[in-house]
Amino acid sequence: RTSGGKTTASAKKKSSSQSSAWSNFDKNAIPGEFYEIHTDGGALHNPGPGGYGFVILDRDMNILTEAYGAKADQTNNTMETTAILMAMKETPEGCTIDFRADSNYVYQGMQSWWANWDAKNLWSEKKNTDLIRPLWDMVKKRRMVYGPKDHAHQSKLADGKCAFPYNKICDKLSNYGEEDAAAGREGLFYLIKDGKVVDDRAILVADLDESYHGVTVNPDGERIVID
Repeated sequence: RTSGGKTTASAKKKSSSQSSAWSNFDKNAIPGEFYEIHTDGGALHNPGPGGYGFVILDRDMNILTEAYGAKADQTNNTMETTAILMAMKETPEGCTIDFRADSNYVYQGMQSWWANWDAKNLWSEKKNTDLIRPLWDMVKKRRMVYGPKDHAHQSKLADGKCAFPYNKICDKLSNYGEEDAAAGREGLFYLIKDGKVVDDRAILVADLDESYHGVTVNPDGERIVID
């Protein structure tokens, strides 16, 4: 199932842009290491077999890492949180992260709840802190940028492109995880590692335009429609 790194996981833009249309900041002006992270997670029947996925991109929108995980007996919230935790582990302290997801639970937690829990030492009163506390420790050691949420259910455009292609990829990755967990397979599985495709199930983005709308394709450049 591996492709032996036969292709670089890069998005091909029609034209360049100084900053992402998804953010009101100039990422090219940010010094040091910069990453854009997209995540998703869920559990069949909630609770049930769980899956999560994440995509990490560099400043030029090349996919550096694409991976999914599978774990039995999970909830939607634990998988959403695990997705971020595992993605953050792939990044160094001190870097800047532009974070994207479609989960209210995640967005409110990272921007409000968790800081309050930490300041008031409320961890013992809250759920999922075995995941959230180590994640929050990593968040505090990075510069986080929170733009508008991804919107997976509003992604199809008239020209056939996805408005949120990386979220669609994460949704598919999460489904892979749920299917594996339901079949008794657990673990973390890389489809793209260090910018190279290592599994033929990898999904890339082609024809990325100035609005960061694109088409999802397989490693051979063939279009993939993700429902």
